[in-house]
Amino acid sequence: VVYADWIPEGKAARIGNTFYDTLQLAINAVPETGVKTTVKVLKDLDESGVAVSKKRNVELDLNGYELSNSNTSTSTLVNNGILDMKNGTVTCASSSGCVNNESYAKMTLTDVTIESTGSRQALYVRGGTVIIDGNTIVRNSNNQRAALQIVKGSNNAVGNVIIKSGTVEATNFNAIVVDSGQFLTIGTDDDSLSTTNPVIKGKTFGVQSSTNVYFYDGIVEGQSNPFSDNGRVVIKTNTTKMEGFDGQYKTNTLAYISTFNHTVDFVSD
Repeated sequence: VVYADWIPEGKAARIGNTFYDTLQLAINAVPETGVKTTVKVLKDLDESGVAVSKKRNVELDLNGYELSNSNTSTSTLVNNGILDMKNGTVTCASSSGCVNNESYAKMTLTDVTIESTGSRQALYVRGGTVIIDGNTIVRNSNNQRAALQIVKGSNNAVGNVIIKSGTVEATNFNAIVVDSGQFLTIGTDDDSLSTTNPVIKGKTFGVQSSTNVYFYDGIVEGQSNPFSDNGRVVIKTNTTKMEGFDGQYKTNTLAYISTFNHTVDFVSD
């Protein structure tokens, strides 16, 4: 059985059968009780400073559309609560970035493209937890910032990013920058090994880190080195083998543009 679905002309988003003129109005209608509520986008949108507050739990279905931002001084989307975003694109050409995850907030990205052509990061994690999954792409094509940066938030809230799958890419800078005391996990700590996914690709370093990076699956590329030499790469011994390559060392989870010049710690279960 197929039922007709009437959508009022010009509406931006919906919650069930209630329609809203802007995405922000729809998110504001999500109850501040922690109950997960689906907001579905109905067309391409140009909105800036779209915010999810601390007490809201939002499933944002972009529904194949693009959320863009023509305001050069405001981020496209800021998450302070719980946000599961999927199936669409978020872009920015601003000096404030595309998507921010703030202190103690949680965000999951599935099959989302986040792309910055401005002077800031595509994804800025200022405390809180972000999980990147599916065919998500986080990309920065400017020459000033990383695609993804992880820094501490207010009250020293720790930033934690887990890249289960997808691509993080910067065409003119390091793909990922991790500040001291923050956390980055690439892949999944399990008994299987993928050498093709996730993909981390930067112009200078794939990952510039001042702390431990936990590396279980995927490919990390950088024209100088896959990793900077500020921190350590932690690899599980039961999933990764070290082997010689042209007098250097690499792991079978790394794809090289250049040599591997980084301290590696092996840890067992």
